[in-house]
Amino acid sequence: MKNSIRTALDAGEASVGSWLNLGSTLAAEVMAAAGFPWLAVDTEHTAYDMESVANMFRAIEARGAVPLARAWDHDPVTAARLLDAGAWGLIFPHVSTPEQAQQLASFVRYPPVGSRSVGTGRCVTLADDYRQTANEQILCIPQIEDLEGIDNAEAICNVPGIDIGFLGPNDLAMSMGVEMGAPEHEAALQR
Repeated sequence: MKNSIRTALDAGEASVGSWLNLGSTLAAEVMAAAGFPWLAVDTEHTAYDMESVANMFRAIEARGAVPLARAWDHDPVTAARLLDAGAWGLIFPHVSTPEQAQQLASFVRYPPVGSRSVGTGRCVTLADDYRQTANEQILCIPQIEDLEGIDNAEAICNVPGIDIGFLGPNDLAMSMGVEMGAPEHEAALQR
């Protein structure tokens, strides 16, 4: 499988998708059918079970979109489970340092590039040469959500294996003790 987000990035193009917070395969399919090139299943702020997550990934792929997942933690087992279920990229919340980013980039790629363990989940049905394809196509996306991360944003995004950086404006505001849109919040987002 070719990851259309990676193709867009390689061409210097933007790729605008959406988030899924409804635990519904139908919602995933409808959003994918609406034409979004990617959809991120949010497992950080929801109570999805892994079977539901895998079914949402299938529904997203069936309509030609790329399934991503926001992980609920920074654990290599979490990363492996989400990728084995069919995610083509992981968004890791609360990344504040390049060292964290380096570790997370390792979790999403197989040796010798990374440290992802080999499983026999749904992923092995996605491509004949899945491990090589995964190392080339899967995205690692740190989400920066505090001032330490803002200060380190350039270094985080320059870590080998980091493909895209996301900002988390809600948690950034909370970590700063200000409301969304406050002048200091806006200034932090612009840095």
